[in-house]
Order: sequence, then structure tokens, then C-alpha cells
Amino acid sequence: MLKKLGLMIGLLSLIGCTAEPQKPNIVFVVLDTVRSDATGVNTPALNRLAAKSAQFNNAYSAAPWTVPSHGSMFTGMLPSNHGCTFAHPKLSPLKTTIASLLSKNDYKTVAFYSNPWLSDRATGLLHGFSEKHESPIGGLGKMTSKNNDQGGRETMSNISSWLNSNNEEPYFLFVNFLEAHLPFDPPADYRKKLLSDLPGDDSVSIGWGHEFNAGLYDPDEVDWSRIDRLYKGDVNHADRLLAALLKELGDLENTIVIVTSDHGENIGDHDLMEHQFSVDETLISVPLVLYAPKYLGAGIYDQPVMTTDIFATVLELAAVEYSQPAHSKSLLHPEENSFARPLVAEYTGPSPGLRDLIVGLNPDRETEEIFNFRRTVRSGNMRLTVAGETVKLHNMDIDPGQKTDIAEGNESTVELLIEMLANPADSKWLEYDTDVELDPETKRQLESLGYVR
Repeated sequence: MLKKLGLMIGLLSLIGCTAEPQKPNIVFVVLDTVRSDATGVNTPALNRLAAKSAQFNNAYSAAPWTVPSHGSMFTGMLPSNHGCTFAHPKLSPLKTTIASLLSKNDYKTVAFYSNPWLSDRATGLLHGFSEKHESPIGGLGKMTSKNNDQGGRETMSNISSWLNSNNEEPYFLFVNFLEAHLPFDPPADYRKKLLSDLPGDDSVSIGWGHEFNAGLYDPDEVDWSRIDRLYKGDVNHADRLLAALLKELGDLENTIVIVTSDHGENIGDHDLMEHQFSVDETLISVPLVLYAPKYLGAGIYDQPVMTTDIFATVLELAAVEYSQPAHSKSLLHPEENSFARPLVAEYTGPSPGLRDLIVGLNPDRETEEIFNFRRTVRSGNMRLTVAGETVKLHNMDIDPGQKTDIAEGNESTVELLIEMLANPADSKWLEYDTDVELDPETKRQLESLGYVR
């Protein structure tokens, strides 16, 4: 009898050893509008997470604004391949996304956000998610909110409620915190501690940003230090929401956390405000932290990566097999990534409404240059930018501010980088209905963010 019992225990042990391992929960956080050099002293929560994570110091976004950038993260494709831009503002439901794949592979997929561009009403970027929880930014967002909030607190409340009531694992949570987006209007407690020398109601409006881009102000007469400090106050606000999220998640024993941004922000850089009209480093260099200690050791990784790589990374973590797009490589194998890897970003131009707004503010503003379709590629220390018929080359090691064009005299390098800009054969542009009829509430919220009028 004892022998039989021992045999049964042995068999059960073998079965346990061969059972399929538990899939990890995956939490993907986008700190909207946080450029890489705005982290550090302003982001203590992100710093604490990064200290025990893989931190990628050379991470690029595929686009400088919300819609194409999220499209690239969700599909692993460049904007010219997934097609979700101002010209094509709807992501085709035929495109394969992280959420659509995970939903078919036993994952509960849930999105939490306040950015109206992420709603099904506007873009369809979240197709494939089984649940979507949108938090309103409230009329004119932070400008009329006593809490200086862009929806982040309600987003956290929704996350907390979901985590407390959900017993279904594995799950994939996508979270977007909009707090660092214009208008720059940090909470009162932050102002009291770090901005006490500024007026208590000091802020930077979206309207002022548009006026600056329209050429109504002399860049040399603007107090950029003040604006930068207000922006970083909002970055800190976003970081505090991240801290609250990490606390809510609790034990991360079986949970992966990915934190990045969709794009950066120009604060007078290149004589621009906000995140339009440019593919410069200030807009496409973003933080990227991966907490996955069972898969990749903590440390700083200098290999060049793109936010499109999140697609391949999540699928590998979830053990989902899928043919990876050309610009998506798993972050779990940084040693396989060449330092010469081409990092590509694209800007297809502003929306018609934003064009009209800039021209309406200043009909004399020369707009041809800033309205141009533009693409950029970085390989090693060289960065090439093509805008219309203009081609510029910069050595990022000695000229990180991209002030000196060295294309002349480096024709062979220019030719090589232009070849790298050739679109990969990931997919063809799809013809589908891209007209977006915005409902009144979505239009109002997008107006508050300065995208439509």
C-alpha cells in the first residue's frame, strides 16, 4: 500500500513538473508626453522601478505624437505601414495588435486611459481589448480642474476597482497617464515645494503653444526655464500616478511591468512648442523600462531600441507565436541588437484643423518647412532627417542639439542612411473608410488638447 502511495505521489510530481508554466501578467504603462531627459529627479517612482529593471537608454518612438506612436507600439510597425496617422486616423481592424493576439491566447485584455485619441470613437487604436475604461479629462482638462488633473485620478480609481474585483489571470493591462501633456499646470502641493517662486496660478496654455508655433513670439524673449519647470512639475504628477499604480499592483512575483512614453515634447527646442512639426531627438527619444527579472536582468542597456519592440517583447513574454514586423525586435535579447541598428521615426504632417489654426493665427508665418512630411533615421552616432526636399545630417555624439548640418561632404553616409529609410515590406496600405465623425464630447476633449478646432 505504501509503495502504491509513493508511486502515485511520484506520478503527480512528474505531472506537476511537466505542466505548462503560468503565464505572467503584463502591465504596459505609457507616461504620455514624457521626453527621456525629463526623467530623473522628476520621476522618483520610475527611478525605483528602473533600479531593479532593464533600463534602455537609447529608446526611440516611431512617431512624435499620440496616434501613430500608439499604433506603432500596438502593431510593431512604422506609421507608414500600420497607416494610422492624421491622413488615415483610424487603425484598420484588419491590423494585428498586441491586444487582439493576447485575447486569442487566454489573456484578459483591459485598457485604462483618458486621452480621447485612444477611444474607439476617434481612432480604433484599442481594438482587441476586451474591456476599455475611459476617464474624461473634464471640459478643458487641467485648466478648469481644481485638482489639476487630466483624468489620471479617475484612471487610477478605475484600475484599483478592477484589480480588487478581478480574479482572472493572466491579464494584460494597458495604462495611459496624460498628466504631462499641455497645459502645464502642476498640482498645488508640487508648486508649494518646488515652484514657490512662481505665482500660484502660473501655467502654460495650449493656446499659447499654438501662438508660439505660429511665430507670434520671439524665442529669445521667452522665459524657457519657467516653462520647463512647469512641464517637469506635470511629469512629476504623472510619476506619482505611476507610484500609485505600482503600489496597487503590490507583489510583482508574476507580473511584468513595461513603462515608456509615446513621445517627448519641444519646449522652445528648434524654435517649437509641443509635439508637432518635428522628428527631432526632443520628441522621439523616450524612457523605456522593462521589469521582467525572470527574463532579463536588471541593468542599463545602451543598445538602440524602438518602442515598436514592445510588440515583439510582449508576445514573447506571453509565449504567443507571431511573425514579427521588420521594426519589432524583442527587448529580451539586447545582446542580439547591433549598435548600428537603424532607428526610424515618421511624421506625416499636422491635421487639417491644426494647419488652419496656425495659418489663421499668423497668415504671414512661413509654414512650408514645418508642415512637411518628414522621416528620420539614426544609426550609430549619425542621424539623417528628410523633410520635403531638405536633407540634413547630424553627428549626435558631438551635436546632440542638431544645430550643425554636415550632409555636405558626407554624401556616402547620406546615401547609406537614405537606403535605411526605405519602408520594410511589413504590409501594404489598406483601403478602408478613414473618415472620422467625432461625437461632440470627443471633439470637445480633443479641442482641449489642441488637436482640432
